[in-house]
Amino acid sequence: MSLRLLGALVGLTLLSGCSAFLKCIPSTAVLEAFNRPPQKALPAFTPCTDEVEGVLQETLADVYETPGALTPLAASAPGALADATLCVRDALRTTVADTACFNTLFGALPFPPVPTFTPAPAPADWATERDVHRVQHNLQRAVRAVASACTVRQGTGFPLNSPQERQALATAWDGGLLALKAYQAARPRAVRNGRPVTALVFAGGAANGAFSAGAVWWLLKSREACGAACANDTVDMVAGASTGTVIASLAKRYFSPLSTPADRAAMLELLAKGYTCSGNRDLYCTQDMSLYDVLEAKQAGKRGLVRFDGLKSLIATNAGSLSVIQRAPEQFASAVDFESARVHHVCSTVQTSLPDWHAALEASLVEPLLAQPVAKVGGRTGTWIDGGVRSGLPLNAVLRRGADRAVMFVNTAVEGVPRPAQDNAAAVGFRALDLFTLSPITGELVAAEHERVLRTAGEKERCLARLGFDATGNGTGPINPAVNVERLCSGLPLLATVPVPFALPVTLPGTPQLDRLPSTYHGAWLFMPQELPPHFQQVARLPDEAPAAVTWADIGAVGYQFDPREMWRLFALGAVTAQQRCEEVAKTLGWAGLTADCTDGTKVIQALQSLRAKWVTDQCAQRPLEPQPCP
Repeated sequence: MSLRLLGALVGLTLLSGCSAFLKCIPSTAVLEAFNRPPQKALPAFTPCTDEVEGVLQETLADVYETPGALTPLAASAPGALADATLCVRDALRTTVADTACFNTLFGALPFPPVPTFTPAPAPADWATERDVHRVQHNLQRAVRAVASACTVRQGTGFPLNSPQERQALATAWDGGLLALKAYQAARPRAVRNGRPVTALVFAGGAANGAFSAGAVWWLLKSREACGAACANDTVDMVAGASTGTVIASLAKRYFSPLSTPADRAAMLELLAKGYTCSGNRDLYCTQDMSLYDVLEAKQAGKRGLVRFDGLKSLIATNAGSLSVIQRAPEQFASAVDFESARVHHVCSTVQTSLPDWHAALEASLVEPLLAQPVAKVGGRTGTWIDGGVRSGLPLNAVLRRGADRAVMFVNTAVEGVPRPAQDNAAAVGFRALDLFTLSPITGELVAAEHERVLRTAGEKERCLARLGFDATGNGTGPINPAVNVERLCSGLPLLATVPVPFALPVTLPGTPQLDRLPSTYHGAWLFMPQELPPHFQQVARLPDEAPAAVTWADIGAVGYQFDPREMWRLFALGAVTAQQRCEEVAKTLGWAGLTADCTDGTKVIQALQSLRAKWVTDQCAQRPLEPQPCP
């Protein structure tokens, strides 16, 4: 749906109190606003230097097993990479395989030799070798991406295969490699040390984020309850879009090695209070705008119907100090720059992001038209808007940077929540927005997980190539039979006898299952359950409400309506869902000490009943829903 059409619909809705005036507005006004062409402009192509820097951080910024994994990308690399880029570009133009391009590139870079086998390499040598596979495969992806973006799609601005073109590419690769080196050095976790790299990822959804908040609240509360046995149960990365960014920032503060027990208790309390006892007035104010302002006026200060002043203050107060922001876990806040149309997963450990970190968190929250855009993020000026517009569940941000275990929190049912028939065109339009946000999330989740799996399969191909075996399993490598090499490259123990045939079964929908690549990836999806858990009914209703059973008609929030009653039910549903899925989450994250209390349905109900009593004491039902005008 065009944002211009959405603007017209919302603008008309704002005047709902003036029904007589509304009847005087012809429907053609909406159609005219929708059909009016935007101002023409030439595409603002990204310079090659910026393109290379972005591609490298999207491909090679992994979590490696050995500290020197990226050492081969040293002073000699930019020239060799420029040559490889031109070679791949020519291969793309002539539809010739680019295998020779990469054989030359890997021969020119100082990668360590293949370790010796007696009959298997030493663990330290094999860790180094596995990093070589990872770097070479991802370097192939990076070179192909740069060749496509900088030499095929838009060009470098110099004659083909000229010395000037090669120098421009070498300069671009040099700048990108320097930025990658600085980023890797600043990352709070640079080496795997034999344990999985874990992540929590949160979808958007405004007030519906109370579901994810309740789920992570119960997981963290259970972690606190198990004490010293869970001291090492942590995560390496957190990511989110829109309201998921707020939840991710609180989880980051909770897991920070600089946080005290009091800090962790404060984050748990804030998760609960912020998502069950906040009204509209606590979070945002409304801008004084007319229908003309919405559809026609050119006012930089009024490009949204609301300003999140309250939420902005909440972020600034609780995101933590600069030292907390830079330390683990690494956080990614997704935002879209409307001027360039690109999505950016702004990172807490990139130095250029730190001065604008609070702005990056805010930018990830503001929905187009509804909220005022942010003007500057990560040192870049522009029109920064909610990352959910292009990345509703930024799982790729963590998988591309080395996560191999992830738990995803999504504030809706996987099939979408049924709604009654819509009465008018505006209602149909808003329902369409609900559906538009669900499909990209599900598609992004599946695509990210399968890209992670395919990347590991590509690393396995580099392993086989390094050990001298071709696609048929024949070769002159240091181990025989050839199938043992296949098992070694798959992360499986070596066999003394000829094993079973090789296969890669993949199950949809859900987390990919690759039996022969056991260390590839594991994930858990926490969508709202379509069948409401029976014991959820014990806490779903508030004391002053009729004791009828809660149904799907009672669950969910719309737009920017932050009603504590609606959010309470979402929060409680999230907590009960996490209790039911706790064993799966603990297994995914490797949290060995968590399951004792976390899976206990009685304990989650007791905790929610205690929280509900506090909800009543704090008079959350009286939080004002009517927002106040912005000063």
